[in-house]
Amino acid sequence: MFKYISSDFIQDADAEQDAACSFAAVLDDMAADPVCLQALRALQADAWHNFFTEVDALVEALGEVESASGAHGDAVCGAALARNSRRTATDYSERREFAKAILVAGMLNRSNPDWDPADPSTDRADFDDPVVALMQMDV
Repeated sequence: MFKYISSDFIQDADAEQDAACSFAAVLDDMAADPVCLQALRALQADAWHNFFTEVDALVEALGEVESASGAHGDAVCGAALARNSRRTATDYSERREFAKAILVAGMLNRSNPDWDPADPSTDRADFDDPVVALMQMDV
């Protein structure tokens, strides 16, 4: 299996790993510097804000697809309305969790041209990512 991996592939993977390590080192240095710490916090806040903006947009799009498919049908009585309301809340939570999972997977695989969200075997072997590292930092 490994005999088909070219030296270019290995060099590219090594360069990507070095870049991720370098970025992690820069983040650590910034966190240690009181002047840079505020900029790091602002950058991290922007990353989280953008992430959740995209989560919300994906949840909305998924809800529109579900509504268009008529997944819930029409509720005609109070009990049916209550069941529909509970189901809708559960569906929203499931869509939100799915949206977060697919966006994180997309972030981790954004430099992986072979990634197929429907096929876990196409995920990157490592999950080092500078944006994810920034978002996970405790600053």
